[in-house]
Amino acid sequence: MKTNSFPDNFIPYAPMLYWEFPKDLRNDVTMYFGLHILNKLKDDFNFNKSISSQIGGKHVYIDIELPGHLVTEKGRANVSIKETLFDKIYTICPFLVNKFNERLGEEKYINIFYPLNKKHIPSNFEKRFDIFYTGHVYTNQNLFSKIVKPILTENNHVCVAGGNSDKSGLNIRSVNHFDKLELNAQSRITLSYDVQPASRGDFARAMIDSEIPHSFDVWGSPIWAQYKSRTFEGFFSKSVVMHLKDEFRILEEFCEPDKHFIYFNDLNDFREKSKYILENYDEFKPMTETAYNHAVDNFTIEAFCDKFIKEL
Repeated sequence: MKTNSFPDNFIPYAPMLYWEFPKDLRNDVTMYFGLHILNKLKDDFNFNKSISSQIGGKHVYIDIELPGHLVTEKGRANVSIKETLFDKIYTICPFLVNKFNERLGEEKYINIFYPLNKKHIPSNFEKRFDIFYTGHVYTNQNLFSKIVKPILTENNHVCVAGGNSDKSGLNIRSVNHFDKLELNAQSRITLSYDVQPASRGDFARAMIDSEIPHSFDVWGSPIWAQYKSRTFEGFFSKSVVMHLKDEFRILEEFCEPDKHFIYFNDLNDFREKSKYILENYDEFKPMTETAYNHAVDNFTIEAFCDKFIKEL
């Protein structure tokens, strides 16, 4: 299998910078990923025809930005171009997959998980921190400012985060992907959620107008469902994944609550549950082992290729 990627390198802890796909599997398949992949392909291909019709083979794009890109006109236009170019588009919002396949009348979109190369799985699980979080710092988002940040500042935490918002009170480490995984493995609890809130008014309007199902958080902001790498990395880190419960509950497609992770409903619920977990951590070690083994069996690049590439 060949790869053709153009990932953003301004987020050094992003998983896709370090994805390695087996070269000896399906020589007829080319895997594409990266936010600016169209810029890389524009001089080589006619965007009005599929790549397979131009050079043969099968061509698959991993799009981890959907449904977020649907909030801009350019993003929506690029969706149409990618649907023309690629035979399959793998993405991380199951509701988008269903809606877009229904619109196209074919199974072009495939719902996937966030994979990790087996050789990149952490090996040192000695715990130093109580809470780990990775993601962007958005103090203009209620989800971050009213749930995530209070959780972090009230606990012995470490986080790997980007964004230009106020980072005061946060123990942020500027590290690469591998160091991020090591910090995660040193943390007893991983803070996780699978929703994408609107950060601006125009984004909120676009989300509400979109064909992709949305919901609203408790503060009235529209949200979309989208898998996040932090959840799966928490499993690989033998950390108790505490996952914010929302009405989409997309994580249950791949994992079981109270077996692989623990839901919390709001800030007070997190406080109560995390206090018990931290005071009785040995009681939850079997869960971390179960989740870890489940991840090793199902969420590696190798498992990804078995599930999504081998029979393509």
